[in-house]
Amino acid sequence: WPRSESGLPYDIVARADSSWVAAELWGFVIRIAGLVLLISVVSTTAALLVLWRTVLMPLLQLRERMSAVGANPTTPEQHIVPTTRRDELGEVITNFNDLVRLISGRHREELTRVVAMADNAVDSIVAYNAAGDLVYANRAALTYFGAETTQQLEAFDWHFLAPDGTGPLYTVREAAANGASNQEHLLVMPDGHQRPVLCGANRLLDNAGEPSLYFASLIDI
Repeated sequence: WPRSESGLPYDIVARADSSWVAAELWGFVIRIAGLVLLISVVSTTAALLVLWRTVLMPLLQLRERMSAVGANPTTPEQHIVPTTRRDELGEVITNFNDLVRLISGRHREELTRVVAMADNAVDSIVAYNAAGDLVYANRAALTYFGAETTQQLEAFDWHFLAPDGTGPLYTVREAAANGASNQEHLLVMPDGHQRPVLCGANRLLDNAGEPSLYFASLIDI
């Protein structure tokens, strides 16, 4: 302070030590940054949890059900996604459920028609799964082999033989795997009797490209 203001015969000069201010300011900045970071982490985590619960998880579930429908459309009740939502995602899920019921209904109708045609076909038709178990035989096949039921026919021991009667015996599954479509074979009956037949053997592949069903039609020559 100048002497004119203080009334003293000398000037007054005061020095304040402010070296601690920088450290306090830096600490304040760090605390504010940490607080902002904590708020960001908590709010982001909470938002992600809400988003996962309300959007991502239903979408993943919907995707899994769509894949399941493609693999097995005959049982729609197993693929329906339950929901009570009234938002846009709820509408998507409801439309998906309606589509599953529609596709499954059409699939059953087509399957019923195909089975009806096979049941009433003149040719003998049999089908085996990938494990070699008989899963279908139409009425003509049961009559042809003298069986009353599919289970009874499955117990019969019958095979194919090359038309010239040589070579090893082979099954429908082996004939289908070898591409024996509309070829002449000798059908070896359970009693050893041989009958010349025209066999159309083929196989169905699953989504992975592996055989899931082997089938054949037999016609007496």
